[in-house]
Amino acid sequence: MTSDHVLKPLVQGWKGKIRAAIRHKKPFQEVADECMAFFSGAAGFMWERNYKHKFWDDKGAGIKPRFHMTIAKAFELVAIFGPVLYHKNPVRTVNPRRGLPLEPMMFGDPNDPAGQQAFQQVQQQQQHRDSEDRMRSELMSRYMNWTPNEMPSGGLAEHAEMAVTEALVKGRGVLRVEPYQYPGSGQTMPVQSYVSVDNLLIDPDAENFDFDSCWWIAIKNVMHTWQAERRWGLKKDSLRDKGDAESNWSRGEREGDDLGNYRRGEGNTNDMITVWEIFSRGGIGARLCGLKNSLAESLDEAAGDFCHLVIAENVEYPLNFPDKDVFKASDEEVREVFGWPIPTWTDDRWPISVLDFYKKPNSAWPIAPMAPGLGELKFINVMVSHLTNRIWTSSRDFIGVAESAYQDLRRTLESGQDQVLLKIPDLHGDIDKVVKFITQPQTNRDVWLIIEAVMELFDKRVGLSELLYGMKTGNTQDRSATETSAKREFVSVRPDYMASRVEKWLTEASRLEAFVIRWFVTAEDVAEVLGPIGAQLWRSLIEETDVNRTVRELEYRIEAGSARKPNKDREVANANQAMQVLLPVLDNHANATTDTGPVNNIIKRFLDAIEMPTDGLAMGQRMPPPPPPQQGPTPEQMQMQMQQQESQFKQQEMQQKLQSSQADSRMRLGQRQVEMQQDAQQHSQEMIQDQQRHVQEMAQDRELASANIKQLIAQRRAQANPQAA
Repeated sequence: MTSDHVLKPLVQGWKGKIRAAIRHKKPFQEVADECMAFFSGAAGFMWERNYKHKFWDDKGAGIKPRFHMTIAKAFELVAIFGPVLYHKNPVRTVNPRRGLPLEPMMFGDPNDPAGQQAFQQVQQQQQHRDSEDRMRSELMSRYMNWTPNEMPSGGLAEHAEMAVTEALVKGRGVLRVEPYQYPGSGQTMPVQSYVSVDNLLIDPDAENFDFDSCWWIAIKNVMHTWQAERRWGLKKDSLRDKGDAESNWSRGEREGDDLGNYRRGEGNTNDMITVWEIFSRGGIGARLCGLKNSLAESLDEAAGDFCHLVIAENVEYPLNFPDKDVFKASDEEVREVFGWPIPTWTDDRWPISVLDFYKKPNSAWPIAPMAPGLGELKFINVMVSHLTNRIWTSSRDFIGVAESAYQDLRRTLESGQDQVLLKIPDLHGDIDKVVKFITQPQTNRDVWLIIEAVMELFDKRVGLSELLYGMKTGNTQDRSATETSAKREFVSVRPDYMASRVEKWLTEASRLEAFVIRWFVTAEDVAEVLGPIGAQLWRSLIEETDVNRTVRELEYRIEAGSARKPNKDREVANANQAMQVLLPVLDNHANATTDTGPVNNIIKRFLDAIEMPTDGLAMGQRMPPPPPPQQGPTPEQMQMQMQQQESQFKQQEMQQKLQSSQADSRMRLGQRQVEMQQDAQQHSQEMIQDQQRHVQEMAQDRELASANIKQLIAQRRAQANPQAA
């Protein structure tokens, strides 16, 4: 046995994979760094030696200009699109998946009692399950709309805005989900934290070079050595000499130390360590790293396909498995140590959500929105810098003075005073021959036209438009409102598409957050948010329920447009129109039912649209109007009442006569019906008697005919046999 750790080959193998991933990422990283320089670099960064050496060659660009300018078009891109895409935390909605529509025919004959009983039982079970799912959705929705504002470091809004900015500049924004506890608090909650795309690596051997099909990803963290020791449970000072960078804290401490330079030269001041967290879908990789066959097979079998390793550059063992005697670890311990901290692999998801606006075919890395316009942007900055230098040099004054008058005029011209009286001796003759201002050639107007055209090309590349700035389009007036509306419709195509990508990304982040909630958040953690009854329901419906019912059987969505910057003009116009149409109807409803809730809601929406506070403006239950006071009738009213009474008496008499007439008619009609029924019964009896007599006569005729036939037969027999007779 050597002093090397037994898992050193495993760590070295993964370090090689990381270096290969860095090389594979280099084309994307170079473009991303250049875009970031145009967004946040110094005004003259293009003329710095490091940039020129890395991104472009200025050997043919002539003399370096005096003025180094950077047109902030990249900043405009982020400033215009950023607030539109992410204005506020989105509204998260959690809905249960719809069950199958049940019909009685599915369970046999509806008239069969057994089929009816089976249908009722299944229907009751589904209703009970749907009720639980609705309550589970309500609990998750309330909690997940509470967490964004409670997350540390500015909440979800701060981290999401940084990720959106990086996606606009570099092409990809990243959020990572993890469980978190505030210092001194035992309450666990999910957090979404921003991760720079610079710290993300992807398997270079991914199928079709697609991010979702890669076998592993790695996230870089740079932290103090003592932080790494605490996070992964290492012994104190075990990483003290493993650092690869010096922090400003350490550098400040060494400035007052006489031996600081010596210790820095020895590398003893490096207190920062670079850590790579690796999430693998293809196992721990022990078979391909040079480990002994028995150990490699045991590790691969025990760890499984989904593994999590933590390695550092100067450390020869995984930080999450520091023990040297690997052979004493059981399979359960290996699986627990190397398992993913959050088992998002059960839903085929990484523990991060990425925002890509424009995917690059056959590549795991996207296209930065600014990348198509980098050529134009470089040209603009070079030309503007040289043009500014040209304007400055051409603005200098050159004065030609005759040599004979030089001494006389030098002092006066160099004084710089206004309205100076010059005394020119007569011997010099014409003053125009003595003093003359030399003018330089003016700047060619074509240069400005070219720069303007290139700026327009850049705006088309990245999607900037005059309409986004609220400016008039072009030099001509639109001929109709339809033309203006069409322009606004087409100019919103790109922002709408990008907003849809942001909503899809936030939906993915919400689903990942649901994993953390299900695995780490208990009823005690939500008691302050949902109350004691909500905590009890949380324990029974979420904490003690199958993971699939919380993660897969619920739909996590972002309310459309809830994260975007609202269009205030459109909201005010819609609110005005709604007030004109709905307020009278709802006011009549309140008068009839005393319910003022709908009226308060429409007024609140209108006030929210015009950004006016609604405090104290809500109306309570509307009371019915009091009855009018009782007053004595006037003579005119008495006369009208008497006339009304006479009219009512006449109507009553007419109604009584009509009722009596109707009663007589009904009585005569009833008597006639009785007589008709009696006649019908008598006629029916007579018909029955006739039928009976007819039957009797027919029977007598049959008997007589039978006797005659018998007599005739006897006579014929006698004639045929006289002796017998």
